[in-house]
Amino acid sequence: MSGPRFCRREDRKRIRRRGWPVNREYTGEMALVVVGLAVGILALAALFWIGVAGAEGQILYVSTAGGPLNARYGPSRGDHMMYQIPNGEPVQADGEPVRGWQPVRYAGDPVWCWAAYLSEEPPEEVAGAFAMTVEVD
Repeated sequence: MSGPRFCRREDRKRIRRRGWPVNREYTGEMALVVVGLAVGILALAALFWIGVAGAEGQILYVSTAGGPLNARYGPSRGDHMMYQIPNGEPVQADGEPVRGWQPVRYAGDPVWCWAAYLSEEPPEEVAGAFAMTVEVD
């Protein structure tokens, strides 16, 4: 007989109550898929939480789509906003990122910025704008 093999009727009832798959032939493959998804999610979460990981004292640049970056008192959207830092503005890293938030110093004050909007290189449009405003004789 070809096709998938099923377990006994009593086992199927018990397995269904627990929400497990009934077909034993696919349980090994399903376990591999679940483990693969878990590893992938953990890897993405690690990359997300690490962020830029600026070393203390390193200069980072605000890199948004053009608008200012909100700098907050703490590492949460619930914390009050202290500054709106313009795009391309340099800030100084003040430690390791915490849950995606990078502690930085701006205008001498310790603030928290979302690490995804900080980069080690200045944004191109800002770098080009600075180069265009400098006149050399």
